[in-house]
Amino acid sequence: MTDRPADTDTDTEPAALEPAWTVDRLVEALFAARRDGTAIAAERIARVVTSADIAYRVQARIDARLSPDRPAAAWKAGADSRDSLPTAAPIVPSLVHASGASLVATHPVCIVEAEIAYRFGVDMPPRAAPYTTDEVADAVAGIVVAIEVVSPRIADFTNASPLVKLADHLVNGALIVGDGTTAWRRIDLRRQKATLSIDGRVQQAVTGSHALGNPAVLLPWFVAHLGRLATLEADGAGPPRGVKAGDVVTTGSWTKVVEARAGQRVDVSFDAVGSASVRFA
Repeated sequence: MTDRPADTDTDTEPAALEPAWTVDRLVEALFAARRDGTAIAAERIARVVTSADIAYRVQARIDARLSPDRPAAAWKAGADSRDSLPTAAPIVPSLVHASGASLVATHPVCIVEAEIAYRFGVDMPPRAAPYTTDEVADAVAGIVVAIEVVSPRIADFTNASPLVKLADHLVNGALIVGDGTTAWRRIDLRRQKATLSIDGRVQQAVTGSHALGNPAVLLPWFVAHLGRLATLEADGAGPPRGVKAGDVVTTGSWTKVVEARAGQRVDVSFDAVGSASVRFA
């Protein structure tokens, strides 16, 4: 009689493989993560989000569920360098707050960033010919100080790919909108000083530290992006949205990672623009 090899034991059933996730399932998971405070492995998201188009579809589907009756009027946009392709994400209306707001800390540690946001004063509807740099600049009504709160729904977001972060709304958690100025053209942001303080103690003081030098270089791309971006309606994709008067787009951090905790107050100031503050309850 010959012994049967252990690896041919027919009494053991092979482990069932979990079906591959679809866009629908990823949308459900990210929506649940926002609701329940859970997180999803970056690798799991990466298997579904294999292009920027898919990431923007995921964004739109989640927005349609989070805010079906109030379209986004605030956005974030950014790029690592002038040679890299920018990305953008809408900010859910309920996550946009005026300076002085008190927010419930959704994590033990909240990451905050000092930013400059641009506010548009006129509509820029989609059109065949791209808007020129001068036309975009003329449409800007002013700039404001902003504090972005980073709140990822990704378990290991620091090592996540750009596409994974894009699908998660560029890991946005909230936007605080502060003071501003209409005389933005007179300000050389390449020399602008920014300060971020926690409970009155300066954590970072930087000058001209934005990755792009002048974040306004993002604006023509952003206008073109919203001119291409379809809105998601109940019956499918609607027409491209375009920029609306009053829209605000924040343009990336001037500071390195700064962490705040529950009970702390964060203040950001830009010398020539103004200030903004938020407290975490």
